[in-house]
Amino acid sequence: MAASSRASLSKRTEQNKERQAKTKRERDLEAVGGELEVPNASEAAAADKPTSTAAKAESPKAARSAGRPPRTVDVERVGVYLAPSHFHDAKAAYLADWLNGGEANTFSRWLGEALSLYSRQTAKQRKAAAEAREPRADAQQGKARSFVVRESDIMAMRQGIAEDQKAGRWPSVSQWCVEALEEAIEKATERNGGELPEPPARLPNKLVR
Repeated sequence: MAASSRASLSKRTEQNKERQAKTKRERDLEAVGGELEVPNASEAAAADKPTSTAAKAESPKAARSAGRPPRTVDVERVGVYLAPSHFHDAKAAYLADWLNGGEANTFSRWLGEALSLYSRQTAKQRKAAAEAREPRADAQQGKARSFVVRESDIMAMRQGIAEDQKAGRWPSVSQWCVEALEEAIEKATERNGGELPEPPARLPNKLVR
């Protein structure tokens, strides 16, 4: 009887572990799709913790429904310290770009594209743009937010940071991401006729046309 109880307990423990692992995989896959991750911390320093690389496999069920083999996407998690107004405007810019024909159908993907586009500027251009911007009034009320973006976009960001360092400027990962978002917000506003739509409090996981 005791042996049977131990075996039953061991089986339940393994099942719980499997469910927890599945839940984590599902959260990661949703993040690749663009769902905003829950903030890891409220301190700015938390936004500059090293990112981690992982290959997020698509669920077989989702792949079957689309009629193709499961995908594996190399992604990384990046932390960004965002003021409330900055996060609000970034969401609005993402929606504006979508309305104007943009292909990024998740916020994380749009963020990744913003990083890659910003990296294509010269270090001199990035420095001039950063120095010309006024700090946001609510900057001290920000939160460290975590996003999962494609590894290729992270590599572009790191290359841009390395170029800035060679030019004598030393932005943190979070600061560089904020600058990239500011640039993306400004461009989206211009493309949308000088204004941005009001975003919902929580964005849809994925936009569809």
